Amino acid sequence: MSIMILMQRRCLLLLLALLLVGCQSLPGGDSAQAYGSSGYLQLQPGWPQPPLQLWQQAQIRWQDQQQTKQQQFMISALLTAERVTLVGLSPLGQELWRIRYDAQGLSVSSDIQAMSPQLARQIVADMQLALWPETTLQERLQGDLRLTVEPDGRQLWQQQQLLLDIAMPSAQQITIENYQHGYRLALTLLDRQQLEPGVLD
Repeated sequence: MSIMILMQRRCLLLLLALLLVGCQSLPGGDSAQAYGSSGYLQLQPGWPQPPLQLWQQAQIRWQDQQQTKQQQFMISALLTAERVTLVGLSPLGQELWRIRYDAQGLSVSSDIQAMSPQLARQIVADMQLALWPETTLQERLQGDLRLTVEPDGRQLWQQQQLLLDIAMPSAQQITIENYQHGYRLALTLLDRQQLEPGVLD
């Protein structure tokens, strides 16, 4: 593998902050809360609707020393009542990282060193805020966090501070602007499959 390819992979994985050497985890109590200093979102360890498989094209954009940079990759998301599994893939289909969240907690696996699984929890939180039913989310918000919902998007606030802006102009497009961590993630739905109850990943 060329030095250039290695550098590109390392850059992507560090910026996503999802990967660890081997497999590390957070126990259920430590991984269940995300966002805010005086409030939090109580994450749900499963998908509250019939099992679902999603394939998405993803593009992340961030600022690095006053320069705008971006990277493309694929996400496979398997959502069941028991767990949430997210897999990041290169454009050629090579697995880059894997996140699993269930009642036992959150685990992140990869063969490349990056930042701690606390930031993987943030990605799970972003997905839940974008996809989970509004009623489920409202029940799981604690403290001074507030979720506002419009026909074409959602916003997460802590008092008067906007933490997350989710735009959903169509059923195929989701854009997540995470002001707390300084990135913009654009997702394009490629395929959506309803699965039979009881499917396992």
